[in-house]
Amino acid sequence: MSTYQYWQVKFEHPDEDEEELKAVIQGLFNYYEAEYGVRRLTSQVRDYYRLIGKQAPNHKRVQRLMHEMGLKCTKYNRRVRKYDSSKGPNGKKGKNKLNRRFMSDRKYQKMVCDITELKAGNGKKVYLEIIKDLATKQVLTWAIGQHTVFCK
Repeated sequence: MSTYQYWQVKFEHPDEDEEELKAVIQGLFNYYEAEYGVRRLTSQVRDYYRLIGKQAPNHKRVQRLMHEMGLKCTKYNRRVRKYDSSKGPNGKKGKNKLNRRFMSDRKYQKMVCDITELKAGNGKKVYLEIIKDLATKQVLTWAIGQHTVFCK
């Protein structure tokens, strides 16, 4: 019964240190624009507490409070997938048909394709696809799109 009463009192009157730490975490999280996770934010919180001369909180406490407040780093929440043009639909690499013989004396005999992944201003991925003739070294055509469909 005493444990139950202890936690009831604790929930009714939250700890002032806890509220202050929550405010510090929220402020630093907003300052770094949600790009700092638990580890980096803990380091910043501990540095702040050393500056003001208070005991620095434990990393587990910072993690628990961040979880309670719903603060999550948005920079690393998704696995970054890079496009690899050498992989086919089943994930295997294509055969090397040029065998490093890039020179050609006839037009349109050897053409190569390059796909470059770029990041647009709005944060989305954009693909630049180019087809080049190796004999004349001219870019025959190019396209920009949100999907890689040109060089398939």
